[in-house]
Amino acid sequence: MKILFFTNEYSHPNFPASGGVGSFMKILAHELSKRGHEVYVYGFSKKKHSFKDGDVTIEFFKKYSKSFPFSEAIRSLSSKLNIESSGLHFLEKERKYLAHKLKKYALTHNIDIIEPFAFNGYTAFWDNTIPLVVRFHGSRGFWHHYLNQEQDRFKILMEQKALEATPYTIAVSKFSAEAVQSIYTINISPL
Repeated sequence: MKILFFTNEYSHPNFPASGGVGSFMKILAHELSKRGHEVYVYGFSKKKHSFKDGDVTIEFFKKYSKSFPFSEAIRSLSSKLNIESSGLHFLEKERKYLAHKLKKYALTHNIDIIEPFAFNGYTAFWDNTIPLVVRFHGSRGFWHHYLNQEQDRFKILMEQKALEATPYTIAVSKFSAEAVQSIYTINISPL
């Protein structure tokens, strides 16, 4: 099976230090590769990257803000001017761009299944041409709900849309499964 992980984190010396998601992704990718699956890690970062990490194919493109600096400047100015509705506009524009890049890459490589994580709702506009299984490994909604961190309602909205965009959602623990169901309007099964 050809499996693609879509992310902005991966634990490797070529990338900035990553947290649990990056480490989890690396371990899972290598274990699946050992079991005979063809594994790809595709995502975005400040710089483009393309290399093999053992049998795992890694390819990262420049993130939206670095690829479209004029759009990023307008987004930043809108934020400084406190034009709240622009925040949602730019998030939707970025998420649609990510869906386009992901689809093009997945079709080019004949991917069978894609797994992103829920954080920030990067796959909010995925059309399910290729099955997508969203993994709940925490989220902005989770941080707000359980850790009382400042709410970013537009990013939480993107997380909700990403969770709604696929019929397949998994969680890394029973606690995560219960948390995602209490924060968002979806049904989920723990791993």
